[in-house]
Amino acid sequence: MSNWTQAEADRINAKNSRKEPKAPLTVHTQGQRGKAGGKGRKAAKAKGISESQLQQSFFKWFRAQYPDKYWQCFAIPNGGLRNEIVAAKMKREGVVSGVWDVLILNEGYGSSKGLFIEFKVGYNKLTQNQEDFRRQNDNNYDFRVCYSLETAIEAVTEYFNH
Repeated sequence: MSNWTQAEADRINAKNSRKEPKAPLTVHTQGQRGKAGGKGRKAAKAKGISESQLQQSFFKWFRAQYPDKYWQCFAIPNGGLRNEIVAAKMKREGVVSGVWDVLILNEGYGSSKGLFIEFKVGYNKLTQNQEDFRRQNDNNYDFRVCYSLETAIEAVTEYFNH
């Protein structure tokens, strides 16, 4: 982990320490195919960190660490609350429920076509549509569910190094 990453984690911990001092930002290790575990969920929920904040921190880190991979890593805006008109328009534009938050396209790392990351906080878990999406694409892509910035950093580092 680089000094910048530790500093970012420390900043997030300090920002949220007023809410729950017993729950620092923790590392949550997952299996290769994104199987969710229990560690880190309670801490993230106690911290009051939203999935959006977690994803924003990830992109801040990723853009700083890998500026040359700007076009290979992007968010897929499927979630969020929208009014009925916008939701209907997005559905007509091809938005599909269950597609994961982030995709990093493969640049020759292993045999997969890319890495999907789904950010979760607290006790949140994959929806049935997200499970179905993973099952349909499991042979072609790697998947990781991340409950912290550190877990996302580990997922990306592991993906780029295998």
